[in-house]
Amino acid sequence: MNKKLFNKKTITLFVMIAVLQTTACGKYYYFENYTEDVFETEMLIDSFDRFTYLHEGNSRLCTNYEGIFYISNSDASGKIQNDKIWYYDYSTGNSGVWCSNVSCNHDSRECAAYVNSDYIYVEWSDGYIYKVDSDDSGIYFMRYNQDGTGETKIVNLLDGISGNVEINFGRVYNNKFFYCLTDDENKYNFYCAFLNENNNKEYLFSLDKSSNSVSMSGFFINDNCIYVSSAQYMAENYKYKRVVYLYSFYNKEVREVVSRDDYYRTCANDYLYFFTQSKELFKVREGGFIEEISPGKFKEINDGQYGIYCNENYIVIIEDFSEKYFWNSNSRMIYIYNIAEDILKGISIGEIRANNGVSTDICASVSEGVQDDDNYLQSGSAMDFVSKYGLTGNYCILYSDIDNRYYFIDLESVLKENVKTYFVEIK
Repeated sequence: MNKKLFNKKTITLFVMIAVLQTTACGKYYYFENYTEDVFETEMLIDSFDRFTYLHEGNSRLCTNYEGIFYISNSDASGKIQNDKIWYYDYSTGNSGVWCSNVSCNHDSRECAAYVNSDYIYVEWSDGYIYKVDSDDSGIYFMRYNQDGTGETKIVNLLDGISGNVEINFGRVYNNKFFYCLTDDENKYNFYCAFLNENNNKEYLFSLDKSSNSVSMSGFFINDNCIYVSSAQYMAENYKYKRVVYLYSFYNKEVREVVSRDDYYRTCANDYLYFFTQSKELFKVREGGFIEEISPGKFKEINDGQYGIYCNENYIVIIEDFSEKYFWNSNSRMIYIYNIAEDILKGISIGEIRANNGVSTDICASVSEGVQDDDNYLQSGSAMDFVSKYGLTGNYCILYSDIDNRYYFIDLESVLKENVKTYFVEIK
C-alpha cells in the first residue's frame, strides 16, 4: 500500500522549474513538441502547490502565536538528519528540537519530535500539536501537549480502507482533521476525523479524477463548505483548465463554481480567492458568485507568474520562481494586501535582505562558475531559491536555502510608511 503524505522535496521543485518557460506577459508557455515527460513534469506544479493556506495551516510550519513549530532535516551544524519538529520561541530567540526529554536522542518514534519523512506534517490547534505517524497497525493522526507529552492516537486514517491508497491533503478545522485519499478507482475521496472522539472518522464525498491529467492543488475549509482546487492539462492547446469545486456541509452536494484557464493558484479564508494572469484578484462568495476586488489596483504589480496565500486579514501575492531567478532572486517581488484597509504594498527579496544587513550578493559565490554545469544546475545547488512560505500570526515567513535564514515580514507594518522585516538564522 502506497501511503505518503505531504512529501514535498525541494529537488522536485527545481526539476519542475527547469522545464518551465515564461513569456513577457507572464503566462505559461507549453512546449509545441508535447511529450509525456513534459506533461508529467508540468502536472507536478499543481500537485506541489505552495500556496494553500487557511487559518494558519500548512504542512511544514505552524504557530501557537508565541513561537513557530517547523520541520527540518538538519542539525545545528547543518548535517542532514532525520526529519524532526523544531520550535523557535519569539520571546527568547532560541530554536531547538521540540522535545522536553533531556535524555532523548531524537532519532526514533519514541521522540515526540520525530517525523516520518513520508508524512511531513505539523499543526497547532487549540493548545495541542498534531502530526501524522505510522506503526505496524496503521497510519495515525497524533496529538500532543505543547511540551511534547501526552501522546494520543486520535484516529487510524486508513482504518477499514484497502487497496493502493495515497494520503494527499490534510487540514485541521473546527476540531476536525479533513484529509483526502486517492485510490485505484480514479477517485479523490474526502474524509474528516473527529479530534475529540477516539478513532472516529466520516466519509464526506468523492471527485472523479478519471485520468492522470487531473491534479488536485488546493483544499480549503470554512464553516459552510469545502473548496477543492484542481487543474486538468489539455493536450490539444497545451494549457491548464483550472476548476474549483464546492462541497456544501448543508446539502451534502458537490458542484463546480469556477472553471477557467487564466489564473495561477487559489487560497482561502472564509472566502476563496484567485489571481489571474491579467493581474486581477477575485473572491468567490457564497453560492459561487465571483466578485473582483478593487478593480485596477493590482495592475501596478510587475508582470510575472504569481501564487497567492492568505489568512483572515492579509493576502500575499508572491512572484513565482521561474528561469530568471535561477541565479539570483533579489528582484523577486512579494506583495502584501491588507483586506480590511484595501492597501497594497510590495517588497523585493533584495530589499528584505538589505533591511536586515544581509548582502544581496550572497548567491554570487554559490553560482559563480557553475552556470554551464548541467548536473549542478539540475541538483538545485546553485539556485537562489526561497521556499517554505507561510502566514503565521502577524508575519509572512520566507526561508532562504542559500543563506539558511527565516525572514519575517511584519504584516501590520503594511499600514505604515515602511514595511518592517526581521530574520532568524537557523543553525
